[in-house]
Amino acid sequence: MSLQAGKYSTGFWSCYFLYVAWSLLSIISFPLEGVQAGQSGGVPEFQVALSKIVFSRDLVFTAIAISCMTMLMVFRSLFLGKWLLFVAAWMWAVSVDDFLALERTLFLSDGFGPHAVMAVRPLVLLAVSWMAFEAVSRGRAPRASRHLPV
Repeated sequence: MSLQAGKYSTGFWSCYFLYVAWSLLSIISFPLEGVQAGQSGGVPEFQVALSKIVFSRDLVFTAIAISCMTMLMVFRSLFLGKWLLFVAAWMWAVSVDDFLALERTLFLSDGFGPHAVMAVRPLVLLAVSWMAFEAVSRGRAPRASRHLPV
């Protein structure tokens, strides 16, 4: 039960470690300083409540995604590519939704963590997309190995 370091490129592992660092920063920073009612300073209460709901959804998905991704890599599962495609599609959909529909509605505190997470988010989207592409392209077994010898 070890990670297949030779199976993926250095770019894949760099993207993986960027995604892990971003996930840990978001999991730590949003509950600590992300949305707090005392810091909202004149922001309507519904805006603060909506932000808490949206960020809670994102944090739960991020924790599940990074846990499942690591387990799939440790156990050398062939479903890693499909899981990464799902994670990348989900992250793109949530980002587009946050940008188009909720940009003026979401509230961030003045802390460094939430603003750093949101600033690095486009780079993380590209990193997860690259990981999905590489995992799908390298994860396919040749057709001949799937058949039993005659």
